[in-house]
Amino acid sequence: MCFTSCDGKHRVNQAHQEKIEDSNLSKSFFEKIEYFPKVYTEVITDTILSNGFRIRSKFYSDMEKNILREFKKDSIHFKNYYREFNVELTVSKNGVEIFSKLIDKDFFVQHDFSKYSILNDVILLDFELINTNSSNSLTFNFDYYPEAKDRLYRYSLVVYEDGTFKVINEFVIF
Repeated sequence: MCFTSCDGKHRVNQAHQEKIEDSNLSKSFFEKIEYFPKVYTEVITDTILSNGFRIRSKFYSDMEKNILREFKKDSIHFKNYYREFNVELTVSKNGVEIFSKLIDKDFFVQHDFSKYSILNDVILLDFELINTNSSNSLTFNFDYYPEAKDRLYRYSLVVYEDGTFKVINEFVIF
């Protein structure tokens, strides 16, 4: 019969963190990965206004594109992936379709390329119709938030009854 033991002298001068990292524990023990939202999300609206406009929109999460936010707390490395959102927007006036586009970051970059680097790291959190009183146009706001939520990048999309549109952008600080 033979007995052996290990007294751990080779690890006596290592810090606790080093001992854990040198062990054969799974890397997932030190890393927490989450996706927001966890599953596909979609909101469809179909609205008819008294001024002759009809708005159909599909607001949905893009399961292939996301923004990564990383931070470390204690010995755990957190990776939060925030999925990007897109809007398929169709506008009709008196029964005739005048505007139909996919509204995503690329749409806004096409209209203001100087914002390309800014839009890479922001998340669409709000999409709303803000002007329904006009008989010849509709205005929609698209609000993109960076990691620090003390400001936002707002794009206003104005759709005119003849199908033309314009994009207006502004930077808002709270």
